[in-house]
Amino acid sequence: MTENHPSFRYEPPGLGKSGFNCSRCGSKSAQSWFLLRVKRILRDDPAPQVPSVESMVNLNAIFRSRHNEPKKIAALDEYVEIAPKGEAFINNFYAPESQHCSRLDNCWVSSCYSCRQVTIWVGETIVWPPPAGGPPPNNDLPDDIKSIYNEASRVKNVSPRSASALLRLCIEKLCLAEGCKKDKLNNMIGKLVEKGLDPTIQQAYDIVRLKGNTAIHPAGEIELSDTADTAEKLFSIVNIIANHFVSNKKLIAELYDNLSPGEKKQIENRDSKPQNQ
Repeated sequence: MTENHPSFRYEPPGLGKSGFNCSRCGSKSAQSWFLLRVKRILRDDPAPQVPSVESMVNLNAIFRSRHNEPKKIAALDEYVEIAPKGEAFINNFYAPESQHCSRLDNCWVSSCYSCRQVTIWVGETIVWPPPAGGPPPNNDLPDDIKSIYNEASRVKNVSPRSASALLRLCIEKLCLAEGCKKDKLNNMIGKLVEKGLDPTIQQAYDIVRLKGNTAIHPAGEIELSDTADTAEKLFSIVNIIANHFVSNKKLIAELYDNLSPGEKKQIENRDSKPQNQ
């Protein structure tokens, strides 16, 4: 069962929860929790810096020439890959240091079982990654559209106009993927209705469209009248269209693939008969 199935329920992230929808990958997954400890950087210690790719290549070569423990090599591979990106992660390569370390209270890290990425909390608030401004994307969205959707989610709280423009671009791309010719967005959604999309989705978009002046603006352009409410409605419209044209098709295909060869033959024989028989 996919996360887009009607029975799937979104579980918002929360401090101390054993599982929720990950703020990094969006999957509903178990979470591990960690305390944070801090150690003062002394005068003679190296200054804080993000490791360079070159330094990681050198470290990799030197360590492998001296060690062959599988667990340590695996930890090295993870460290070399992630450290130069400047992202927060759990470093399993260097042994934990306990001397002269103090606990950083009211700060925690949760680690997702699915993607192994971390989320940083201060009190009950997520401080990294920046909180998303929209619901998780339909997991069956094509990668290029999902990337645009996630960008809209990241900027929505700062610029709902930008988020709305990106979400209209998502809708346009979904329409084009279903064979619609490039046109005004409300006309393209009308073509999806002709293909079986619930007509109320077009009505919902019309409500958004008529509140502004989006009929004269191409998808992806800023509309000055857009608000946070506009973006929230567009998030829902993207996911509903994707659920109808992507997820439902995928689910039906999976059900069909699970049929026995005999059952598939029966369907083929039925479909090959003339309609008037």
